[in-house]
Amino acid sequence: MSEFIVFLKCLKANKLECEVNTVPIGRIDEVAFINASFGYYSDDLTKNPTRIQKITNLTYTFKRGIMYYLEAPNGLGKSTMLRMFLLNLFSGEVFFGAINRKNLSFTDIYNSVFHIVQASEYTPRFSKEEVNAYKGKDTWLEEQLGLTELFDKDTVEMSGGQKKRMLLYILMTSPAPILLLDEILSELSTEDIPEVQEGGGWLTRVINTLVEWPNREQKIVILVGHGLRSLIPNVESVVQLTIENTSTRTT
Repeated sequence: MSEFIVFLKCLKANKLECEVNTVPIGRIDEVAFINASFGYYSDDLTKNPTRIQKITNLTYTFKRGIMYYLEAPNGLGKSTMLRMFLLNLFSGEVFFGAINRKNLSFTDIYNSVFHIVQASEYTPRFSKEEVNAYKGKDTWLEEQLGLTELFDKDTVEMSGGQKKRMLLYILMTSPAPILLLDEILSELSTEDIPEVQEGGGWLTRVINTLVEWPNREQKIVILVGHGLRSLIPNVESVVQLTIENTSTRTT
């Protein structure tokens, strides 16, 4: 998980300065964005940088107990939107519960949000000791994700798909109430296999597990993916989102 560690170091370097630490972790019922705009800076920041605004005037509330599925063509800002939970905005506000994020310490944000960055671009790395530390935290999840026998394996023996399922289990059993899953379902097999009797391979099983997971009622879950709409169950606790194709550049 070295890429995640690198991201955390980057986040620490750009952390929000504040004075209070008021949000009880695990009790965040919603995250509300109000006229929030966000993007990146290009060129030399010491001279006249170009500001590339990827998300403009987002007003939306993500609620606990809901799984949000976000899909859009590459480059429209899916990953950018996830970073809005963590980093400074160009304009607008973000509220974690009733608390403006500007008034949260870095520790609050770090403990509240578990963000996997572009999981499709790397295979997760973790030690056997790290895996064993999570064993038994949620036996229902272990069975649904087919991890019972994997806990006895050395991580170097796991396939890419097995590592992704283990990473998802670690995420879901973490204390963080907000889970941002950026293309975490890549490398999961779609072929029918004996372990998944309902058909559709591990991809279908994992999606159904995310939707049916009893403890999801305590989480805000945002899943970013490609071409999964037909696999997402049409249930009340799942909301499907898209990003419109707009672009703004300022200097």
